[in-house]
Amino acid sequence: MREAISKALANPAYVARITMLGAIFIWGSSFIVTKSTVEEVPPFILAFLRFMVASAFFFLIKRKQVSYRNIPVLPLIISGFFGITAFYALINYGLIYTTVASASAIQGTIPAISLLLGAIFLREKINLRKVIAVVLSISGIILIVSTAGSLMVSNEQMLGNILVLLSTFAGACYMVYCKQLLGSIDYITFTAWMLLFGTLMLLPTAAMELINLNGILAISFFDVIKIFYLGVVSSALAYILWHYALASINSAEAGVYLNLIPVIAFAAGVLILKEAVVAQNYFGCLLVVTGAYIANGKKIRTG
Repeated sequence: MREAISKALANPAYVARITMLGAIFIWGSSFIVTKSTVEEVPPFILAFLRFMVASAFFFLIKRKQVSYRNIPVLPLIISGFFGITAFYALINYGLIYTTVASASAIQGTIPAISLLLGAIFLREKINLRKVIAVVLSISGIILIVSTAGSLMVSNEQMLGNILVLLSTFAGACYMVYCKQLLGSIDYITFTAWMLLFGTLMLLPTAAMELINLNGILAISFFDVIKIFYLGVVSSALAYILWHYALASINSAEAGVYLNLIPVIAFAAGVLILKEAVVAQNYFGCLLVVTGAYIANGKKIRTG
């Protein structure tokens, strides 16, 4: 048994897949941590504290690999806005009103929406695979977002789903915008500065929330632990694990692993938080995951 384990650990591809699964599990489970924390800590303050911790941790452990000269400031600011500020502020607000199961399934459409935006703004070619992925994912969104059975924005579940959907578009914009940027800057430097700029842009709205609380923010010791988990483990560490794995695994296979995030989060919401779901949720989630798989998987034969 020990010999088999040692042989497996000596295989870089095997270790990379285990590492990638670790990152995926962390990201999938972070939905329930965020959901429980945002009930006590205002969403913008939570996002700011999370990425303040992540930025500090990332610069400390990777400070020798971070470049401080000739960095593309404006592109990094734009990346930070879409990838951190807008994405996490909206998902935090959305989780106040909707379930982890619905939120995670909606965010599973990011690969398909990225394909659509890439075709529109980067003039990337659209083939049958991309069309099917987008149609399935958008169909899944419609089923999940309309779960409450009403199109009235005043419905809290509907409002939460719309906020999460907006965060999904922000995430897709981030992925499309960063495609060309990452070719001109190493990922360590990119991640470090993107985290920092995104965190700084959260500061004004976080300050406004603090003012509305009369400058008094009651955070329990358990909330502090969860914020550090989201900052150190779910943000900084997960990125490190993910980038380590990408050194041995191609992007197509990595994309398939990403499809597990909404599955893990959906299951965690149902099993741990005891969230009530209906058949429409399950079917919508299935469409989203299938669309994401097709978006990242092998091309479909057309004849």
